[in-house]
Amino acid sequence: MTVSVELNWDLSPTDPDDVDGQRIYRSTVENPAFPDDFAEIAEVGPDVETYQDDTVAFETDYTYRVTAFSAGDGESDPSNEASASIGQGPTFEVQITTTNSPVEAGETLTVDVDVVNVGDFAGEKDVTLSVEEQ
Repeated sequence: MTVSVELNWDLSPTDPDDVDGQRIYRSTVENPAFPDDFAEIAEVGPDVETYQDDTVAFETDYTYRVTAFSAGDGESDPSNEASASIGQGPTFEVQITTTNSPVEAGETLTVDVDVVNVGDFAGEKDVTLSVEEQ
């Protein structure tokens, strides 16, 4: 299962002919305050207003910002910051609710199990039953 963050922004009021592209920066630092807290994750064209970050991980907080750049003028000040929190991925709790164990030779062992996804996202879980000899 994958998760992503979609970013949307308004283009800079700068003349589009003066902009060569935009850079998208991301931080996982709590309350990022310094330029070094951010790493460039993408460079997009001058008329792009959306970006999907497919490289995020569960249980992580992200802060994003965007700059415009041009060969002649360098890079603009960063945009306002946007934040995203990715919750806990699919996490399953498995509990045996009833069983007729122990069973005699030739009897069928019956097991009822509850499998509950306690995470923040949908997912699947394979359950394997193993029997230990006693």
